Amino acid sequence: MKSLLPLFHQDGISLSYSIGVQKKYQNRIHSILTAFEEKNIKDLSNKIFSSPRHQDTKLNYNKQVLFVSWCRCGYSLRFVWAGLITLVCIGFLTTAAGLAAETPPWEELFVKANQAYPAGRFQEAVDGYRQLVQSGGGNGHLYYNLGNAYLRLNDLGRAILNYERAHLLIPRDADLDFNLRFARDQVKDAVAPSQGVIDRTFFWLNSLNLAELFWVFAVLNVLFWGCLLLRLFIRSEWTYYSLILLLVFWVITGLSLGLKWYQLKTDDRAVILQPEVSVLAGPDPQDTVLFKLHAGTMVQLERSEDGWALVRLPDKKRGWVKNDALEGIISGLVE
Repeated sequence: MKSLLPLFHQDGISLSYSIGVQKKYQNRIHSILTAFEEKNIKDLSNKIFSSPRHQDTKLNYNKQVLFVSWCRCGYSLRFVWAGLITLVCIGFLTTAAGLAAETPPWEELFVKANQAYPAGRFQEAVDGYRQLVQSGGGNGHLYYNLGNAYLRLNDLGRAILNYERAHLLIPRDADLDFNLRFARDQVKDAVAPSQGVIDRTFFWLNSLNLAELFWVFAVLNVLFWGCLLLRLFIRSEWTYYSLILLLVFWVITGLSLGLKWYQLKTDDRAVILQPEVSVLAGPDPQDTVLFKLHAGTMVQLERSEDGWALVRLPDKKRGWVKNDALEGIISGLVE
């Protein structure tokens, strides 16, 4: 049985011959290859179509022209692709260089706001930080700086509002905890919030943000399933106890992640912003004034109706205030 050896393969043209090929075909194949290497397409087409193998088919001149055009198209496409790749590379390098050399707008704004704060231009600092938040660049440290600037402007309500938002993102920051306690001490209507059973049981929830709990749960997931897979091959005592321990932590972390997500989704806390607000018995300016609240007071927002909000205090007092007198902690949080 004769074996076939690949002789040539490039640009869609492939020729092969057997070890026992006749001498007269070897010379013709050699001349075809020579013509191809010299890029002589016209000579190549003449040699191929004039071979005995193709004389029987009686290919006409139009087919030769088509073959030559096809070969030239192959060469042209190679140059086109090379040009496109070159242009893409040049464009990528130019864009990367431009991005590296150009200062992001938010960074310049952040620097200006930070320079305005120590210079005593607190309103300018507030404006800069607010622009950063509204542009989608909010983070815990930015809300902390914004709260400091509001506190310097004696705007206690907005200072506490932004401190509370920062606490959701950076809950273990020592400076934030100190400033938040300091601001709360100045609130006239401060009422200690009551803790439920879940808050007392999962006491660590207030020390971790949602992203941190997610990554802890993801790592424990990998460790748990990895240990379970290892247990299939190594049935030793240490793999058994490791699997039990990981399972316990996996369940606790999963429950903590779910509870944290639920807390954020159902967090209806709001902060009174105006210096003094009258809490009415109904959503009408003519209704009876039940009591008054002052800036920085934390309330629970039950519902809104026609520009009015029904609020509840931790001591179960309830009443109606205008919507513009308060702002929700979660509703305005931008990460």
